[in-house]
Amino acid sequence: MLGFGHNSLEITYKNLDKILKNKHYLAIDDTVLKQLIPALANPLAIFQNYDSKAKKVIKDEVVIVANLKGVNGEYVQVPVTFNIRNGMISVNRIKSTFARQTHKWYIRMLENKRLLYLDMIDCKIYCNK
Repeated sequence: MLGFGHNSLEITYKNLDKILKNKHYLAIDDTVLKQLIPALANPLAIFQNYDSKAKKVIKDEVVIVANLKGVNGEYVQVPVTFNIRNGMISVNRIKSTFARQTHKWYIRMLENKRLLYLDMIDCKIYCNK
């Protein structure tokens, strides 16, 4: 429905290193990362990924808003690219994992009609807080 193949989901060592030791280490720790895969199975929302510099939707990519909070209490976002060739198989690859610190991105994505999926029950709970 959203373009995902029935492929395995993978994350590279380079991206794990970026998440846990470099760029996102203040927002995502190993405890949060261990909860990631189950949280991706029931996301809050899924958006088309958008390249603001090129001003276009990135083909075969989405940003999943997991029903999981990072270290500082912000919801975790996971950009995923589908159907990447890895040897002889295709996989869906996690590009990164981070917690967005402001609501501006969400507002911009909704205004630009990038929303693909929304869990109405969990989002009602979130929006009422």
